[in-house]
Amino acid sequence: MKIAIVTRKMIIGGVEKALVGMLRKMSSMDEVDLYVEQAGGELFGEIPSWVRVVEMPRKGDKNNKTLKEKLSTLIIRLRLHCCKTYSCQCELSALVFPKIMKEYDLAIAYHAPNTIPVFYVANNLNARKKVLWLHGDVESNQMTGTLARKYYKCYDHIFTVSKQTKEIFDFYFPELSKRSQVFYNIIDDTYLKGMAEVAPTYTDEFTGVRILTIGRLDFQKGIDRAIETCRRLIECGISVRWYVCGEGEEREKIEALVSTYCLKSDFVLLGNQKNPYGYLRDCDIYVQPSRTEGFCTATNEARIFGKAVVVTNVCGMKEQFVSEKTGIICDNDIESLFENIKRLIKNPELRFTLSQNVKRVDLKNDIQRLYQIAMND
Repeated sequence: MKIAIVTRKMIIGGVEKALVGMLRKMSSMDEVDLYVEQAGGELFGEIPSWVRVVEMPRKGDKNNKTLKEKLSTLIIRLRLHCCKTYSCQCELSALVFPKIMKEYDLAIAYHAPNTIPVFYVANNLNARKKVLWLHGDVESNQMTGTLARKYYKCYDHIFTVSKQTKEIFDFYFPELSKRSQVFYNIIDDTYLKGMAEVAPTYTDEFTGVRILTIGRLDFQKGIDRAIETCRRLIECGISVRWYVCGEGEEREKIEALVSTYCLKSDFVLLGNQKNPYGYLRDCDIYVQPSRTEGFCTATNEARIFGKAVVVTNVCGMKEQFVSEKTGIICDNDIESLFENIKRLIKNPELRFTLSQNVKRVDLKNDIQRLYQIAMND
């Protein structure tokens, strides 16, 4: 089977880690081409060796463009300056890439809903079946208008990583609801547990409660709320240290907030960790303070390691956890985060129960469903 998968760049992120997990579950007997907008990234080396990686070719190189190609590129650049929306910019950017003549059984726009791959797969790839894989909801990603409808109609199947993501998609595109279905991220749990055995872990000899968060340093992931919650826990006399694996555009703001609250020893920024699974395995509590999510990869990984978790009530969490049984789902605000984390710290029996219960949960890795979709007419 010939399969094309299109993404952006293999940086450290939930979408990229889920992609690596899926590739590891696929058969090396298949002919899989992974198209990337840009080569490199921290997870680039994690791509299985049998996968053919293709950096999206531009229309001719700098020295070899035809006059028509030069004019086309110039027009696109001029139009880009006039674009008022990110989706419009993505559509025009995709035009810089030529059409691929190779024919595939299945082509997947893996990084969606509002990215260049959405437009690239629709316009540039020939495939018997095309799949749009929504890793976030169309509403918060501002992809609900006429342009979105035009391109989403090009896909035979729309995968959504959570039920709520599907509900939002179906609300805006009811005429496409029969094409949409929930398809959870595929995770290679055996591989992750093996990675933890060779991963770095805590070396600071701290003896209190270790809290871990994995995520980008940006507004969506709510790291600022984690800092405020950490401050309040310490003011209550609780011995806690909060660690964050991740980088992002708000690092300076976050560092300033840590400094303002005098938490430099209590709130530790570990930076991007290619292999964070030692920290995840060895933490006492995992917390995801996100304001929005599609279907959080980090919390899915926390389930694999049997962690007691506190998560905000965002997309996908109620599909990963049964609150008070396999995790704690709190309201999407600082007060609820603080109260529930404090409760979990003061109740080690509850932590143990949540950990034992989540270890018994069967994680669905439905790779065969993907093949069935590709084979069925």
